[in-house]
Amino acid sequence: MFGDLEGFILTDNLEWVSGGPQANWLGDCVIINCISFASLRELPDTSSKRLARVPLGETVTDCYVVDDRFACCTWNDMTGYILLDNLGK
Repeated sequence: MFGDLEGFILTDNLEWVSGGPQANWLGDCVIINCISFASLRELPDTSSKRLARVPLGETVTDCYVVDDRFACCTWNDMTGYILLDNLGK
């Protein structure tokens, strides 16, 4: 994603910077520790706009830690932020 544009880029043209060191990479995760869903947020803040309700047990992809509370993840072609407490391997 770049602004409102979505597409593909060759990995040879990318360098790891988003989310900090590659040690922050989580990969695919499963939604846990919630009654029925976890919120996929527009920004890493619990008061930020909810983009989607990701059901308990669903897999989110391309996750990486952005701070001590949130990870950036993709679900159903939407990229946003989910509380780390709701992510499991």
